[in-house]
Amino acid sequence: QAKPFVLSSGGLAAVVNAMRYHPRSAVVQETGCGTLWSFAIVSSRSEPLTQYVVQTGALSIILEAMWRFSGSEYVQRAACGALSSMVRTDTTGAVVAGLQGPHVVDLIMQPLQNFPGSKEVQKESCELILYLVGAQQDPSRQALTYALWAVRLCASQPSEHARRIHIGCKTLARLASQKPVAHKLLDLNVVPLLCELAEAFGKKKNIQVYVCQTFNRLLNNIDSGTPRRPDMFDGVVRAIHSAIVSHRQSRTIQKETAGVVEALLALDKSVDDQVLAPMTTADAPSPTSRVAAPPGLPPGLASPHLTPREDNPPWGRDQAAAEPTAVPESGPQAGGALSGPMDNSVAGGGGYGKGAAGGNARSRKY
Repeated sequence: QAKPFVLSSGGLAAVVNAMRYHPRSAVVQETGCGTLWSFAIVSSRSEPLTQYVVQTGALSIILEAMWRFSGSEYVQRAACGALSSMVRTDTTGAVVAGLQGPHVVDLIMQPLQNFPGSKEVQKESCELILYLVGAQQDPSRQALTYALWAVRLCASQPSEHARRIHIGCKTLARLASQKPVAHKLLDLNVVPLLCELAEAFGKKKNIQVYVCQTFNRLLNNIDSGTPRRPDMFDGVVRAIHSAIVSHRQSRTIQKETAGVVEALLALDKSVDDQVLAPMTTADAPSPTSRVAAPPGLPPGLASPHLTPREDNPPWGRDQAAAEPTAVPESGPQAGGALSGPMDNSVAGGGGYGKGAAGGNARSRKY
């Protein structure tokens, strides 16, 4: 009941204006991102939040906060959480369109480089890159590289990233349905990763479904004349057999694996039917199998910048982000509690920093 009132009375406009007028205050940027995150979490796909954040320029302001305070763990976590929730509930494509450009994926991956020991930052940053790349049409090779890296990172830590593993597998299945993207994924060695996922999560039905769907779509989007490495499909047969053995009662998995076998035979007539024979239960995937962790951060990331930036972002602000949003006269204004002095430190002031009372990312609720 409060959400329509907040929008109509200008509550979120006041938040966006505060972030716009105080771009060098880490406290304001973190709190503003956290407020937008909280509102996006409880918003459904049928509500006008997507249109609102685009019209007010909130996307550009959040990206600027990530760029300016790349050394603040709290700003990065809140910003990634807000953007992730907005992309997840975006039905019009406006948010995804507003997050296009090479600087965006670099900004999203930068927190993983600056805060490799922060599980909270890892969760939000990985989830955002997976949602964003999965929603794009023909994403760049660099964006796909980041997405595959995020999937491997999450799969190597299943106890911490169960939700993101599911999101990652679903994202790969969606991307593989696009023919140009399927070829890029094959060039980026997605097949070994899929085989590892199939073996490590053999008992997880949803993951197996998405893995088999990805195999199916990849194989069906490859032209018969496309040059292929001899080892490109090593392990695919074993992976689909593992799915068959572990989920004999699942019609969806049986259908997807049958499609994979058919596509394999169409691509390579030398595949022996004996190799494709059903495996015994003794050949089921080992429960101790794990996906190998990524060897390091993907190439292309800039060196860490841990101090607040005083200049303006290289991409600049769009017109919506540069102009203040009107606040209805009958609603709450941007003044009041926000009109006092603001702290311009990275993580200090107002009880938000590590040196202040109570301040760590895990305990903060938005």
